[in-house]
Amino acid sequence: MKLVNVRLSDDDAAKVADLRREGVELSEVVREAVRARHLTLQPALSPKDVEPLLESIYARHPLTAKDERPAVDTTNRRAMQKFIRSKLRRRR
Repeated sequence: MKLVNVRLSDDDAAKVADLRREGVELSEVVREAVRARHLTLQPALSPKDVEPLLESIYARHPLTAKDERPAVDTTNRRAMQKFIRSKLRRRR
């Protein structure tokens, strides 16, 4: 078994003291909390799961013309600089 040290605030330490006085085993409280939190974790999506998920999102929220990505080479520093400046300029 692993031993875990936990730093507690003064408020949490007082709560722990109350639990101990009531005869509650803190190790069991921690184990229950870890198990409950672990159940809420979702496994990472695999690449085959991502594509259908994105398709369903785009079906519900289709992209408009203004949402489309600009036709600019993101690896070209000068092209990106020009594109960003055009977006930052005030339009009259």
